[in-house]
Amino acid sequence: MSDDHNLNIAQLAIYAILILPTLYVLIRHSLPGLLGWLYLAAFCMLRIVGAGLALSNGPTDKTAAIISSIGLSPLLLAVSGVLHEARHYRNPSLARKVELILVLLYHIFVTTGLALLASGSSAFSSSTNNPNKSDENLLKVGIVILLLSWVMVYVWGLFSLLPSQGRRDAPAYSLGTKLLYATLFALPFVGMRMMYSTISILAPSKNLSPVNAALGLRLGLSFIPELIAVIGFVVVGILTRNVRRAGRGDRMREVDVRMVRMESERGKDGEVAGRRLMGSSDFDSRSFKEPESGECSAGVETWVELHPRIDCCDWVCGCWDSYKEC
Repeated sequence: MSDDHNLNIAQLAIYAILILPTLYVLIRHSLPGLLGWLYLAAFCMLRIVGAGLALSNGPTDKTAAIISSIGLSPLLLAVSGVLHEARHYRNPSLARKVELILVLLYHIFVTTGLALLASGSSAFSSSTNNPNKSDENLLKVGIVILLLSWVMVYVWGLFSLLPSQGRRDAPAYSLGTKLLYATLFALPFVGMRMMYSTISILAPSKNLSPVNAALGLRLGLSFIPELIAVIGFVVVGILTRNVRRAGRGDRMREVDVRMVRMESERGKDGEVAGRRLMGSSDFDSRSFKEPESGECSAGVETWVELHPRIDCCDWVCGCWDSYKEC
């Protein structure tokens, strides 16, 4: 049994295991983390399919070579998606439309590189002694685009560390920071894999090819860096599995501010009655000053409906000035 065969078996087994917690993290992180974890699951699937084809048809199979060459694209998109999720939770006040436009432009850029790589990946096949020159050119342009994509997401990640890009009072700030650190941890390993692919395509020697290179090169510069990056994401994804629940606190506060409304009317005796609706679980009726006899007539009579989880409500009377933070 050859070393290539053993490596493909290991890749198939490892990623078949890793895809299960990846799907779990995808479900738990839900919509805010959809882009990152969905592409990470796609990357695992590509590695499973590529290893299966290599085992079935041989390591030099053309389809396996194509899958191997395009595998970097979903990994880059996974990195950018997790980074987008981290920025979302670290600072919910960021302009979401601008963030989505940047993510969309980045996806278009990476997809362009992916298309060029897939079109020229036949040059990887060992059965082609003299690959078409146009295929090689497509490979070179495609891998340069992906290399630039890696540089862009790395700069984006470092930029996200700036104090202006975070809001420490955000409910999910700490969990979002863990996601950001996971991204910065994975980027050097993704870059190592990217540099190997770039050199293997731009260098004239086919001994560096991801398909035909020595086992040690493929193991140390391709298989292991990818695996470390994926495992890092999966571990942090599980540790931050409750990030969406924590992030709801900030949105609830924003809704509370918008829901607060006062309806005033002056009765026959000149008293002022106010009706105030609160949906925040942070409200504590004890923070109101206990009114003395007749004090409510000069203050505000307020109806407070607490968060549904508290399952209670109360009539409280208090002076408006004593609860300005509300």
